[in-house]
Amino acid sequence: MMQFVSGNILESHSPVVALPVQIKQDGKEVAPLDQKAAKAFPDSWVRLKRFLRSHQLNPGELWVDDGPGQPRLVLLASHGPLGNVQVPMLRKSLRRLANWADRNDVAAVAVGNLGSADRTLAGLPSQQIAYEQLVDSRCRFVVYENQVMPPQFEETTGSPLARWRDQDQLVAV
Repeated sequence: MMQFVSGNILESHSPVVALPVQIKQDGKEVAPLDQKAAKAFPDSWVRLKRFLRSHQLNPGELWVDDGPGQPRLVLLASHGPLGNVQVPMLRKSLRRLANWADRNDVAAVAVGNLGSADRTLAGLPSQQIAYEQLVDSRCRFVVYENQVMPPQFEETTGSPLARWRDQDQLVAV
């Protein structure tokens, strides 16, 4: 199940929060796209820095915080060195998130803003890419966007966007 909402991801009551990050310096450094959300997880960032001393985070990969506490933080390596999101990186990280959630029987995941709703990636809005990668999972994904999808992305009947739009999956909170 999937839902797109406009609101503050920090107010979600999801057991898992997935935030997209920008990869820098050959995967040895990452920067959160949402500084406010990242500051809510200071212990997770300490563990991430410790991990990056001996490992690297590659485009399209996930980093799952195995530390104590709720909600659990998952980082999506979906943005390149210049902060630009690329379709293959985003698809791969979202597909890995869905597989990880299914393997670990995660009930719900709140996903941070994937990109501007008025910007397209190779002709596709980030919401459509998220839908394609997450909709078939057993997990419930709630994707937090800066704004609810604008009318220009309301596509024709039969498209993936129309399918989830027709199922009333788009709400504002």
